[in-house]
Amino acid sequence: MFSRASTGQRKIRKPVALAFLALSLNLAWNAPVAAIAAEAEESPSAPVAAIAPVPAVFAPAPAPAEAAAPVAAGRAEIAKPSRSGGEGKDKDYIIQTGDRIKITIYPEDDHIKGGEMEVSSEGNITLSLAGKIEVVGKTAIQAERSVAEILDRDYLVNPEVVIEVVEKFASDKEKSVVLLGQVKSPGSHPFPKTGRFTLLQAIAVAGGFADVANIKKIKIIRGGEDKGEVIRANADNIISGKDPDIELQDGDIINVAESLF
Repeated sequence: MFSRASTGQRKIRKPVALAFLALSLNLAWNAPVAAIAAEAEESPSAPVAAIAPVPAVFAPAPAPAEAAAPVAAGRAEIAKPSRSGGEGKDKDYIIQTGDRIKITIYPEDDHIKGGEMEVSSEGNITLSLAGKIEVVGKTAIQAERSVAEILDRDYLVNPEVVIEVVEKFASDKEKSVVLLGQVKSPGSHPFPKTGRFTLLQAIAVAGGFADVANIKKIKIIRGGEDKGEVIRANADNIISGKDPDIELQDGDIINVAESLF
C-alpha cells in the first residue's frame, strides 16, 4: 500500500517538475529582452550613433577648367601702324624729290625696316631687300599702296604701310632749273608739283625749241658753272626713243645750242 502511493507521487511530481523547468527557462530568456525594452521606454529619444563615412579611396576628379584663350603662334602682337596726324590736311600733297618721309611697316621684319628717309633725285626711296621704289608724283596714300604691293608680292604677307611727309623740301626752297639758248622762253622755270622734271618737260615749259635750235646739241651743267658736271644730251635721240629722257635736278642749267645750218 505504501509503496504504490510513493510511486504515484513520483509520477505526479515529474510533470510538475518539467512545467517548473519550462517556466524558469522562459523567465530567463525574457528578462534581458524586457530590460532592453524598459531602457528604450525610459529613453525614447536617445540618439542613434552616427555611422562614420567610409573614406574615399580616390578623390573625385576636379571639374575641367574652361579652355584657355589660344596663344598666337609666332611673333608677339605688335601695334599696327597709324598715321600720327591722321590723313589730315596733307592727304593730297604730292611727294617730291628732296622730301623727307617716314615709313612704318607692319608686321615688322628684321630685314625690311622702315624709318625716315629722303626721296632721291630720281624720285625713289630705298628699302633693304626690296630695293628702289618710286614714290615721287604720288600722294602718301598712293605711295603706301605701291610699297605694300611690292612687299606683299615678294617679302611679307598682307603688309600694312604708313607713309608720312615729315619735311617738305619745296616748302623751304622752290626747286627750279634755268634754260638758256635756243628755247622760246628762256629763264628760270620751277619744278612741277609732281616733283619730277625731265629735259623734254623743261623744254616744253619753256615754250619748245626755237627755230634755229640744234636739238642734237644740248648741254646740262649740274652743280655750278665753274666746277659743275657737264651732261651732254641729244633731244633727237630722246624723242625717237634711242636715249632715255634725262632727270633734272634743282639748279641745273640747260643750254640749247644754235644750229649753224
